[in-house]
Amino acid sequence: MKKILGVMILGLFWCNVVFADLILFCKQEVRFIIEKDNSETINMKQDWKFVITETEIIVPGFEVMYKELMRKNYSETSYYASDKMVADESFIAFHTYIKISRTTGEGYISQTIANTTTKQPFICSTKEPKLLF
Repeated sequence: MKKILGVMILGLFWCNVVFADLILFCKQEVRFIIEKDNSETINMKQDWKFVITETEIIVPGFEVMYKELMRKNYSETSYYASDKMVADESFIAFHTYIKISRTTGEGYISQTIANTTTKQPFICSTKEPKLLF
């Protein structure tokens, strides 16, 4: 009995918690552009791929545009990442964040540049889309 207990305790010392990267494939249909006095909806079909790591969300192919999206503990039901906001007293100069629901796969990228905000909603899945040629 002591040997079994000893083996179990030593086994627990060697165990590590591991976070595997999650890859999501998402489809976007529209883009919303919101300014101070007006808003506009644009039909825009785009495919996204997100790699969710323990510390950040990576957008392959758009690393320069969406860099340093560090994950925050926003809630247990969604993945959330935000960059370092550049702001002064009068307006936000530049800010990007991504939020994806862990249960429905619905999410969006929101990006604010000066006084204009774009919101790009999408639906995600872990299944890679098939290419049709």
